[in-house]
Amino acid sequence: MSDMSREKIYGVQRSERNTRLLRVKVLRAIDLQRRDFLGGTGDPYVKILLQSNENRNLIIDSARSRAIPKTLNPLWNQDFIFRVDPSKHRLAFEIYDQNKLTKDEFLGMFFVDLNLNIPYESAEQPLSTKDYPLLKRSVLQRVRGTVTIGLAYMNPSTTPLTPGSAEIDNNQQNE
Repeated sequence: MSDMSREKIYGVQRSERNTRLLRVKVLRAIDLQRRDFLGGTGDPYVKILLQSNENRNLIIDSARSRAIPKTLNPLWNQDFIFRVDPSKHRLAFEIYDQNKLTKDEFLGMFFVDLNLNIPYESAEQPLSTKDYPLLKRSVLQRVRGTVTIGLAYMNPSTTPLTPGSAEIDNNQQNE
């Protein structure tokens, strides 16, 4: 496990009422749609968007995984911490193929309602994971694949995190 006291906290301010810390573990994707015609594979990454439930166009904060080169089955295994109000927010996950010369290409998306039964993490309860099939943004898009993420609310009594602290690179393979 990484040194949690140095990870960046995304989302709303600590002063906002009814907030919780949510650990988001972006694990992997399987069978993403090919977009690179010359190379045959992509350089996929994930954008995590904290959205308002009332105004889905309002993005409160966002985080981005690293791009994994030349694969349609990336293994990110990255942790992100978001401060959220489950009754007011949801997470949108957008997957892109990183391009150096042109605009990054959309590979798919999915949403997570934070009012669902997301458990609190503990030593006895490992992070539960779920596969999400990718959705289209428009009718004409070709999208395929699934993304596996883990979600757990962090126990406030054991969370030494502070807003604005530095993010660390977590290259561990903890599965």
